[in-house]
Amino acid sequence: MQKIIAVFFTLFLFFLSPYAQAVNAQTKNIKTKHNVTAKNPVGWSISPTTGFSSSSNVGSSYAVTYTMTNNLPFPVPLSVSGAYNGGKFTMTNECNTTLPPNGTCLVHLLFQPISARDNNATITLAYHKNRVPLPTLSSTSVSKETVDRINGHVSIPLPVPAYVGVAYPVTFTFVNNGDKDVTTAAVKVSGFTPTTDTCLTSIPEHSNCSVSGSYTPGSTGAVTLSVTYEYAGGSVPLSTSTNVEIGGSTCHQISGYAGLPLPTQTLIYSDSVVQFVFQNDCPATTETISSVNVTSDNTASPAPTITVGNVTPPAPLTACSTTLAPTASCAVYASLIPNTTYAASKDLTLKATLTYNSGKVVEIATSEVVSPLTNDQNDHYFMLESQCEQTVWYGFNPSGNPSNPSPSSSWQGYQLDQQVLGAAPGTKILQLPQYNGGNAFGRTGCETDSSHPNYGICQTANCTAPNSATGQCTYQPNPPFTIFEENMYTAASKTPDGVYDISMVNGFNLPGEIRSLSPYVAINTYNNNFNNTCGNSAGAVIQPAGSALGVCTWSFSPPTSGATDCTASTETDNVSNFYVVSLGSSDDGCTPPSGGCSAGQVCGMSQSINSSSVPVGTPIYRHCGTFEGYWSMADWVGFDQTGQWGTCDLYQHYDYATVLGISTYGYSTRAPNTTLTAATLADLYACAPTSSQTCYSSPGTPYACFNSPANPYFALNTGYNNTYNVCGCHDWNNSSTTPAAAYTPQSSQCLADNSLWDSKVYSRILWLKEACPTAYSYQFDDKSSSFQCNVSGHLTSYQLTFCPGGRTGAPGT
Repeated sequence: MQKIIAVFFTLFLFFLSPYAQAVNAQTKNIKTKHNVTAKNPVGWSISPTTGFSSSSNVGSSYAVTYTMTNNLPFPVPLSVSGAYNGGKFTMTNECNTTLPPNGTCLVHLLFQPISARDNNATITLAYHKNRVPLPTLSSTSVSKETVDRINGHVSIPLPVPAYVGVAYPVTFTFVNNGDKDVTTAAVKVSGFTPTTDTCLTSIPEHSNCSVSGSYTPGSTGAVTLSVTYEYAGGSVPLSTSTNVEIGGSTCHQISGYAGLPLPTQTLIYSDSVVQFVFQNDCPATTETISSVNVTSDNTASPAPTITVGNVTPPAPLTACSTTLAPTASCAVYASLIPNTTYAASKDLTLKATLTYNSGKVVEIATSEVVSPLTNDQNDHYFMLESQCEQTVWYGFNPSGNPSNPSPSSSWQGYQLDQQVLGAAPGTKILQLPQYNGGNAFGRTGCETDSSHPNYGICQTANCTAPNSATGQCTYQPNPPFTIFEENMYTAASKTPDGVYDISMVNGFNLPGEIRSLSPYVAINTYNNNFNNTCGNSAGAVIQPAGSALGVCTWSFSPPTSGATDCTASTETDNVSNFYVVSLGSSDDGCTPPSGGCSAGQVCGMSQSINSSSVPVGTPIYRHCGTFEGYWSMADWVGFDQTGQWGTCDLYQHYDYATVLGISTYGYSTRAPNTTLTAATLADLYACAPTSSQTCYSSPGTPYACFNSPANPYFALNTGYNNTYNVCGCHDWNNSSTTPAAAYTPQSSQCLADNSLWDSKVYSRILWLKEACPTAYSYQFDDKSSSFQCNVSGHLTSYQLTFCPGGRTGAPGT
């Protein structure tokens, strides 16, 4: 009897062992000698049984549900993970638990294709030491974008699962990236009743509309909601699917989506900012949530650089903390920098994971293909990306060589599509042999009409003299606009060429990040060779861990002081002095910040337009308009003539004509061929060099000696080492004199100080530095804002991202 018990106990231990379970896991559908089908220790089934459709539409969403079953006579500790390729995937995992005998649990998978390509998802079961990958789900996605560049995206899809009796918000967005308005023929809705529909009349060029509503399931089963946008040139169908279950009365459900997913294709060492959104779908339950863990499921070496950032999400989103209120949503932002390449067959996937309600897991994944820099000995790569809510047209300052480094044959070729919630950002990758001494910029609010059909007339950074065939600027565009400077020398010279920066000296119209596509080098202190910072970013909303470089919130707080009028010689500040508003042909004398303005407008300053809506510069009017950017003090230096201002003459208001002492500041060099005049506050605000009278002894060469130490009147008598002769200087790395928002390392300290610059200028450029510490806030802000690559024989490539992380710079953001 003891032998029988011993044999039985041995067999029992064997069937408990990982080895026996591994054998059983591979014996599906194998017959035993008793003609009984052996069961997997943990069985599974999927609904629908076909998995995802073999063909899927970009912009729609699709759902499947797995049921896992414990077929053993004892409890099994089970966990489930996913590996993804292609589009966006969201897994709601209820199986990270211990299953009792015959117990079941569910895993739900939501799939959203974002580009035309093959997409794959593989779910893996783990119990004891077993790892069992289930059959891969595959779907080939196709784009339904029409020839008129009308496309769509389910911005807020149904979660999977959905529960009977719970109301779920849904939003379908249709986008017009074409160059003409589109008139709606019909909007066909199935499965729910819209509460908001902005698509009923037309979609203006470079704009979008949405159909939003709420869906409350009344019974269990598979559900599909759909909206089709129809117009004279075609139609765009969208749908979102889910599986409905019982359980709404005890609702515990958090779902998620990638609001800002990865681009479909990028380059090695590029920086992508991703937004993951988690929403509490329950009407009455406050959930306690874990911190969000952001990882990659790719194992290639070297591993990608992943950094979770402290980026404030736009309302009504909040930052993900310890709890999530009923029906509320929170967001997490992360930066992803690939350090090796990933092909389409095994792309780079970023995952965000949140745990709640005793082990339930929500996992959001988004993927990109990472290409190498294969021609870095012949061409420079210049990658452009936009996460802006409006369409952006990029441009190059023609002062560089060649005059048009873009391969575009028409101005529409410069277009970067608007970022739509849940859709991949628009990108372009250029290859340039050289582009020396110039800069890039973004234009906004561009449109065509009968008076200029071949190029855009733009609200910001408008070309003063565009090429009518290509739209390329032949002269620098109208300020104010953000400047992104970069040098790219020829392959033949092999000269270290990677000097790059961001400047707000000419004002601001778009946030941006520019970086060299090179391995990251950590920056810690001002004396840590900061001027040679290959692999770092200017303008980044998320800096890699270990970097002391300042983070750019792109949140602006212009100075305010004293009265709010524009009285001459008062020198008081208010936000309307700095707001750039939409171009106009009238002056309504509005009051700050939006007195007398209609909803959605602010009171600010803008240049004028003629009867054809073409910008003509002056006079500069104060009037109500849509917010377009910010003016800097340096922008107003040249507007010193009668008739160049409307009701608010800021040149007089800030006393630009005030004469400085010749004995200290010398003569102005801004008008060298006219009668000598003493340096003024305009010279100070513009950081224009000043000089003694002896420097004009040779007419036409006013700069011959302004920076000669032998001259007692050189420059404005302050500055850094090697650039001593500039107007002012501040040590941005001095925490005792610099607000935390403006703090950043710099490569050298100030050698001298200018008390007049401190009192007049510093307070009026500090707000720019606080919005972006790694960008120029005034003309000689080099030591904290200039980046450089010195890799001999290597051609530097760049990435320029407009509106990283969806930042706008608008008031209140």
